[in-house]
Amino acid sequence: MTIDFAVGTGLEAVQAAAYALLVNNLNDAIGEMEARGQAFDDDLSARVGFDVTRGVPTTLERIEEPQAFVYGHRPSLIDAPVDLYPNASVMAFASTGSAEQLDQLDGRRDVLQVEVMVKALDKHEDGTAEELCNRRIHRTADAVIMVFAGDRTLGGAVAEISEEPSVEHGNVFVRKRDTRMGARFLWQGTHIEWAVERFGHRS
Repeated sequence: MTIDFAVGTGLEAVQAAAYALLVNNLNDAIGEMEARGQAFDDDLSARVGFDVTRGVPTTLERIEEPQAFVYGHRPSLIDAPVDLYPNASVMAFASTGSAEQLDQLDGRRDVLQVEVMVKALDKHEDGTAEELCNRRIHRTADAVIMVFAGDRTLGGAVAEISEEPSVEHGNVFVRKRDTRMGARFLWQGTHIEWAVERFGHRS
């Protein structure tokens, strides 16, 4: 994919390339992380002498609805229907000049962000759903990182993702299916951020 960064900031082109990469590859990566996670749970259970999943295997939910792949930032997702969880938002909001140059191109350093939210149905209110939600956020975040580690140029749109990402998981919180009524769900989100190097034509 060829993207011309000559006009404006070029940030939306970065966001678009990252969005397409995630939409096309995330669910496959989630499947791989689910398999790895099951082996991880088995190993940890053997080390501590009891089933760390407490009888609730760590299945990872795929992002099935196209609307759950979000182009940009959408704070209203906090009140979105349960069917839009899990979800992933892709953002490129910041760009600065870089000392790097390539022929007649000036370097840029962009900030690429992905936010993910997962859920778990709290059937028994005994803590198992909280632990499941936590395992899901770790592994779904790792699936996102796996996607971008597999294509550090975003399909050729940028020079490279130049550093490993910073990751910050939020706290688990509770919400009913319809905000105040219905089934009780637990939710958890994460924020993942990369530095992206690219080059644009000199003005």
